[in-house]
Amino acid sequence: MVEHLTDGSSVSRRIDDLLGGEPREFVHMKRRAREQSNKVYDPAPFRRLLAAGLRSRTLFAAETLEDPEQAAYARSSHAMGDLHRVTVEPFRHLAVVNGSVAFVQADPADPFAGALQIRQPGVVAMPADVFEGMWARARELDDLPLSPIEQRVLRALTEHGTDEAGARSLNVSVRKFRSHVADLMARLGASTRFQAALRAKELGWL
Repeated sequence: MVEHLTDGSSVSRRIDDLLGGEPREFVHMKRRAREQSNKVYDPAPFRRLLAAGLRSRTLFAAETLEDPEQAAYARSSHAMGDLHRVTVEPFRHLAVVNGSVAFVQADPADPFAGALQIRQPGVVAMPADVFEGMWARARELDDLPLSPIEQRVLRALTEHGTDEAGARSLNVSVRKFRSHVADLMARLGASTRFQAALRAKELGWL
């Protein structure tokens, strides 16, 4: 009923095996929207699970959104169907597959000590209930206020006619400015800068 999986790769493989056999529900709490890895992430397998009917929800630390790459990944995953919310509450990593198998940190003080896989229904219910309570209190990605850099980029986008001028106003390179603009447009769900400005006005950001 309880098995110790000694590393993150073993945990990921076990979760993939469980979802591949029966893709019903997956809930997950983790520090970052995307865990750092040397491997190039391929979203296709998870997209197939979502298309097959998987309901997936991910809860992660709100401070992670200060990293533009993490924020863009979270919003991309959310748009794909893997619903994301953020929390400021303290928590430890956990995952529950199909409401019947839970994965919790093997050592609460060491997130790299692997995980315990638990199948005992009464025990699985506890982390599942913890997740549901925190999910209900968490905030949607679009409910979060703009970060200081996002505010500056939005102002530059509306006040300057060229990327070069906008970049100079922020004292960053044109390449960095365009990267910030792309992240902001992704957050707004806009395909053009004009749409981004309209959406920002609708949200009261301008």
